[in-house]
Amino acid sequence: MRNELTIDCRSQLSELQRIASAVEEICERHAVPSDISFKVNLAIDELFTNAVSYGHCDDALHEIRLSVHVDGNLVTVEMQDNAQAYDPFSEAPPPALDTDLAHKPQGGLGVHLVKTLMDTVAYRREGDRNIITLSKSF
Repeated sequence: MRNELTIDCRSQLSELQRIASAVEEICERHAVPSDISFKVNLAIDELFTNAVSYGHCDDALHEIRLSVHVDGNLVTVEMQDNAQAYDPFSEAPPPALDTDLAHKPQGGLGVHLVKTLMDTVAYRREGDRNIITLSKSF
């Protein structure tokens, strides 16, 4: 039984349904609890959306590679793209959690959510690629 999934996607939000279905399938196949699968999918959705929405300065389609690996009681996700260099975990503005919704500045809340949902988050740049790694144990 394969414990790894790799999906090459176009930088389009319409790819999110295909990604979510594939992640759910590999998680079910390896008895990952549904609440963990949900958290992993939510984190992927947030980071993929950010990459598509803000990663490139043009309207061309770009490739985003997503890998999901289940090993024992650990789910690891790696997302790669060739967008401009950007470390969301250190460069995203901190969320204004104590500000009322009407006055809340835009940005940072999604990355904060990812950090909260996942056990570990990491960013690195290799050549022209952003590589984000997430892990969640169960």
